[in-house]
Amino acid sequence: MFEKVILRKLAEVILKRVTKRMTKKFDLDNVLKYVKEPNELDVQMKVQQKTSNKHGKAIEDLEKDNATMKSQIKMLLEWKSKESF
Repeated sequence: MFEKVILRKLAEVILKRVTKRMTKKFDLDNVLKYVKEPNELDVQMKVQQKTSNKHGKAIEDLEKDNATMKSQIKMLLEWKSKESF
């Protein structure tokens, strides 16, 4: 029982040291920083998405206006055709 506790603690210490050395050797801190923190491309992508959303909204508004104008033209043509008789 006592040996298991000692082996477990020893394994934890070894694992921590190996992890620390591997992090330094492969510069994993910078990799994690790049992955977790927003970078220039993330900012550009957000701006692009906002612009795209604005354009989508503008297109929807234009389509609504177009539908309204079509219905108004249709009503006007119907009125004109009734008036000509």
